[in-house]
Amino acid sequence: MAMSCVFFSAAGHAHSPVNQTTSIADAGQGRMLIAAPYGLLRSDDKGFTATWICDEAFGGTPDDIFNREVLAFAGGVLVRAGGIVARTDDGGCSWQPVAALAKARVRDMDLGKTVAWATGPADKDKPNDASHVWRAAGKGVWLPVHKGSGLDLSAVAGGIDSDHLALVAGTDNKGVSSALRTLDGGKNWQAVTLPDGLYKVQPIPFGPLADGAVLMLRAHQGMTGGLVRSVDGGKNWSVSLAMPDGVEIDATTWLAQAATPTLVVASALSGVHQTQNEGATFAKLPKGPLIECLHSVGERLWACTDNYIDGHALMVSDNGGQSWKGRVCLHRVTGPLACGQVAAICQPKMAELVTNTGRDPSQECGPVAPGEDGGAAGGEDAGSARGGADAPGQGDSAAADVVPADTAGLDSGGTGVKPTVLPPDNGGCHSSPGGQRRGGTAWAVLLLVVAAAGIRRRSALRR
Repeated sequence: MAMSCVFFSAAGHAHSPVNQTTSIADAGQGRMLIAAPYGLLRSDDKGFTATWICDEAFGGTPDDIFNREVLAFAGGVLVRAGGIVARTDDGGCSWQPVAALAKARVRDMDLGKTVAWATGPADKDKPNDASHVWRAAGKGVWLPVHKGSGLDLSAVAGGIDSDHLALVAGTDNKGVSSALRTLDGGKNWQAVTLPDGLYKVQPIPFGPLADGAVLMLRAHQGMTGGLVRSVDGGKNWSVSLAMPDGVEIDATTWLAQAATPTLVVASALSGVHQTQNEGATFAKLPKGPLIECLHSVGERLWACTDNYIDGHALMVSDNGGQSWKGRVCLHRVTGPLACGQVAAICQPKMAELVTNTGRDPSQECGPVAPGEDGGAAGGEDAGSARGGADAPGQGDSAAADVVPADTAGLDSGGTGVKPTVLPPDNGGCHSSPGGQRRGGTAWAVLLLVVAAAGIRRRSALRR
């Protein structure tokens, strides 16, 4: 019963997994591909509207609803779903498996400056075998650069400005968290000593002009999550940003082209923080939406958000996360995409889209998300997906207010601001705002299936 309580809650890690998008890839010229629990969405107008691509079109499976991501790479877009990796070069109309990774179960991917990295077991039928690391320097050319060191690798991060830097993390055969670093594009790897007791370790991409000495990791220690940092290649570590007990960091991204390169860190339960000195200090930003993933294009910041709580499944900020504008909302998604193999494969699945999104194009997006500024009426950034500025009287009604929380157990590393956490309700769960969910019966069935299967949401680490 506790498990179903978690999934029916209304905020942070308690928000519904089927209401949120999970990853964003910018394909250029206003086109975006967006990962969702029931497939992909394609937007051709910078996120204002979207069209559906079903799981079957790219080889995904509906039962693996959290573990998927999209990456724009080498003129196309990669999708990782349930361990498989497929590629499209025509905007999602057709998909082909990445042949070099066809036998693998890829657990994570990331980008360097012009390369891509992937890690996971080399044989999908032997998930407990030692993991490999692959590197791609061109379309479809993936080469193993690290083969089985006895580690079960589950996460990888590249370098914003470098094709030589990468950091991978996982566990050894005793379940102890471990990491490896390369400074030469994968030719050589060095073990990185991690602090005792860390788990759920996720490397953060190396920042602009990095030389590989400053390492940052999202991790947990005991009940506490946060960000740890080393400035000497892993010899010594300190806590850079601490979360309250039971709260974790959900997403990070670099605003590498900002006047001062900025790392943005988001936690659904503790808000958005940013650092402009590689994690030495952090500043807390105003209250915003519940963020599942972050992605940057130039100085523009995109976020995967909760459609039910925030009123949109995709939001955008042009001031580093100080305020947000709504983009697409799930119940206005159309589809399927009418091109290539997608139309034929997905048209029979259209009923699934209606069930999963409560599709009703006549319904406007909303309610207004916390921190949404609405924008100016008309033009490219005409506020939310409703168009124009927010109507009078619409306020931050979409989520409960936050209250200060104690951060005992970890030194926050001089952030100067205590993180915040939603107050408990309904005996420790957060109540759902605004009454019944759209398509309530279908939601309940899917959520209970997810809970019974014991699937745990894997937080996105995307830029």
